[in-house]
Amino acid sequence: QEWRPEPVVASSHPCLLTAEGDLQPSHLPNKASFTMSAISDSVKLDEKVCIPVFKSLQTESLADRKCFDCPNKNPTWTSIPFGVYVCIDCSARHRRMGVHISFVKSTTLDKWRKDQLRMMVAGGNANALNFFRERGARMDVDRKSKFTSKTANLYKKHLKRQAGTQEVREKLDRILDA
Repeated sequence: QEWRPEPVVASSHPCLLTAEGDLQPSHLPNKASFTMSAISDSVKLDEKVCIPVFKSLQTESLADRKCFDCPNKNPTWTSIPFGVYVCIDCSARHRRMGVHISFVKSTTLDKWRKDQLRMMVAGGNANALNFFRERGARMDVDRKSKFTSKTANLYKKHLKRQAGTQEVREKLDRILDA
């Protein structure tokens, strides 16, 4: 028997998920009667749902339009634990450090969960840079030292707390519902 996606009830609105548990835009019910805030954090949102989130965030901040690690413009990759945007070259370097340090995803190719998107809403290159500078962290050291420092670990914890706030949840929902 062929597998069919089962409806998942989010609030009072049924949504269809793919076999991988991903929410596809074509599965969304009538937009007038549905909000993204009803979607669980564990559901992976299709990249077509996520791309407008990154466009919105990168429009808000000039710093997010440049790689956090180098001068390259228009980064399309992210380090989720740090909530920063990086270019494809730097994303490979982050990946080589290991997921216990930096976990990278594409803003255009990957599916995202809402909890991961909130890390980007709460973060951004300017917030990370300000946090590091306020604590006297050196930014001119090698990448692994920078992202494994005491300041880096403090920032990851700080960002995770910020991402869980009601303010960040509501901001993401507003962007997703736009």
